[in-house]
Amino acid sequence: MLRVSAGLSLLALGGAAAPPPFAYPNGAKGAVSLTYDDGLTSQLDHAVPQLDARGLKATFFLSLIHI
Repeated sequence: MLRVSAGLSLLALGGAAAPPPFAYPNGAKGAVSLTYDDGLTSQLDHAVPQLDARGLKATFFLSLIHI
């Protein structure tokens, strides 16, 4: 029984390799995520001009409900 336990312990410790370190693009030191929780289409009228003025890119996910 001791051999089985020792073998399983070694397998658990040595079976998973650590992932390689992550490198941000263009030498950046980090990233920032901004969220707009309401998901209103009117946020595009406010957020996009602000982002454009600062040369920032964004991804918007909008849920449109048709009644």
